[in-house]
Amino acid sequence: MHHLDNITFSNYSSPHYAEPAIRICAGAQSFEVPQAAHERGLRVVGGFCPTVGLAGGWLQGAGHRPLGSAYGLGADNPLEFEVITVDGRHLIATPTENEDLYWTLSGGGPGNYAIVLSTTLKAHPDGPVACSQWVMPNTHNDAFWTVIATWPKHLLVYDRIPRLSVNSGFNQNMFILNYAAYPDVSAEELLAVFLPFSEEIKNLPLEFTVDGTKAHLSYEEHFIYFTQFPYDTHNTNNGQLIPRPLVQDDLPTLLSTLGAIVTNTTPGVSLISGNYTYANTGATPGSNTVLPAWRDSLVSINILV
Repeated sequence: MHHLDNITFSNYSSPHYAEPAIRICAGAQSFEVPQAAHERGLRVVGGFCPTVGLAGGWLQGAGHRPLGSAYGLGADNPLEFEVITVDGRHLIATPTENEDLYWTLSGGGPGNYAIVLSTTLKAHPDGPVACSQWVMPNTHNDAFWTVIATWPKHLLVYDRIPRLSVNSGFNQNMFILNYAAYPDVSAEELLAVFLPFSEEIKNLPLEFTVDGTKAHLSYEEHFIYFTQFPYDTHNTNNGQLIPRPLVQDDLPTLLSTLGAIVTNTTPGVSLISGNYTYANTGATPGSNTVLPAWRDSLVSINILV
């Protein structure tokens, strides 16, 4: 499948969309797409793991990552699928041709309905991406857990900022902002977003050992910067979508549960937040098979064991 790795571009024209588009064959991996798009002044919603295949499983499983708050989930972006069905037919599926197949492939789960040979996705104008990253070691336990309790309240605020995505996490030993991605703004604008959180915790006896905010000139530059770091391998990775009302109305219970998890698992939990609501992404109810809980969730929690 990795030999089916062509990436091509077009000015797509249909009743639903008449803008630039990218056709990604099933063997093309995530790291290949930002460069190809950037060369044409474009960027594309895609996975952040460099070896993820965008055309198939990632997108069919909903597809989240840094540009999602700006352009929707991966499954909000397909224009057409080229597939081989289980009975051997070679089909093109769009919102108006083989539309039932198009609908099911747009977030309905990988490998269930047809073999995807290529997917054509919306392509968006490229531009700068502001980003932040920090690491805070647990050098004072009471203060550290005060920070952890404070953070979700600010995630509710960040959730209301269009285009902003935040990936954070913690265990017993540290609190980390893996990345914040904010397309089409300056580093100073992103710093202003995090200022209220910084002010709230500034008198606690804790320090950031890594604390950086910058603006990359393109999404490709942003992608290369954040995918250069080594990642640990974990035996088990479980996940849960956390709805906004749970964080708003029952935060102590959530914090207690997460605290128990990280007490018993060294790697800890990852909190991936992005606003995938219909109002923010422009997607419409019923347009695809994305699990509705994605639209109602503040964060996707990954539990690493």
